[in-house]
Amino acid sequence: MNKNYVIRDSVWVFDNGADEIRLRMGIFNYEEVALDMSTLSKPLSSFLREVIHLLQSPQGYDERLLNQQFLEPYEKELAQSMID
Repeated sequence: MNKNYVIRDSVWVFDNGADEIRLRMGIFNYEEVALDMSTLSKPLSSFLREVIHLLQSPQGYDERLLNQQFLEPYEKELAQSMID
């Protein structure tokens, strides 16, 4: 059984387009997660940007997409742990 993940409406995504993506929930008393992608390989950082884009779309991210990527095994594990 596949799962589709989506981001809730209350989550804001800030992407600087270079090496960082921030996910923020709340306005004044917010919680934030920063994804530092400066140390990741180009394929992995591109895949994570695609995941964030899909999470914001109505169809969401399908977990089967990870198996279709040409990533090293440790990169797939890292991506899976970030998504879970």
